[in-house]
Amino acid sequence: MNFRSRGDCDPLTRASEAAASGSNVVDAAGRSAFDQSLLIGGRSPTDSWRVALHEAGHVVVGRALGSEVGGVTIVPGDGFAGLTWGPANPGTKLSNADGDAAAPKLVETIGPMMPGPGEARDAVADVFANVHISAIELMAGTAAETILHTDNPPWDAVSDVVKCKTLATLICSSERSIEQFMIFAFEEAVALINRHRAVVLAIAQALIDHPAHTLNAAEIDAAIASAVSRENQQAEFARREQMTRAAQSAARFPTLIGYDHAEAQ
Repeated sequence: MNFRSRGDCDPLTRASEAAASGSNVVDAAGRSAFDQSLLIGGRSPTDSWRVALHEAGHVVVGRALGSEVGGVTIVPGDGFAGLTWGPANPGTKLSNADGDAAAPKLVETIGPMMPGPGEARDAVADVFANVHISAIELMAGTAAETILHTDNPPWDAVSDVVKCKTLATLICSSERSIEQFMIFAFEEAVALINRHRAVVLAIAQALIDHPAHTLNAAEIDAAIASAVSRENQQAEFARREQMTRAAQSAARFPTLIGYDHAEAQ
């Protein structure tokens, strides 16, 4: 249920073609061939950063919730600006195309089998859990944009929103409850983005820096490990600095209160 989209998307092929076309060549202004093509196509480097943040949000929240992530790209394709996919190569899109936001086949298959009023939910507990996780993952892109790109409102990720709403129909009983469930999913995604802000920024920067602007699972793991290591080092430096300040304050305290150690002896 994680990171679903049409099966005709092949981000790895697109990314490979981008790399083969010379994405690592820069112009006089320091722009890569990728950025130059985006400028020609109407997407600026600033918007590329927004897409990178959006997709990094999907990646990091997915990983935080225990989902496998096969890869991520900010190379634009038919109807989407960025794509995150699972191990089987489906994907979550940042898309403005309503036509591509069809209900997942999973809902069509499972919906009729969901229990009705008075029927036990035990047998479908995994469905409730998966909808819970998938909804948060789907809202994570917009959450990342909202928190980390405050200069502009987030783009309308139509595909993400429609998929989330469709999944919610499996476990919610009314339009009102669906709306509130989606609000919960967004707020939970916001909380996870805030908790793992440094990792989201690291993944986004890695997408910008990569010659193909695409990361596979191993590269995602490496970027996460590097970001966590830096965070741990910074936390340790901060802890040691705090201990040093505390020791210095303790050493100054007798003087501040006029205490004479020699007289006391």
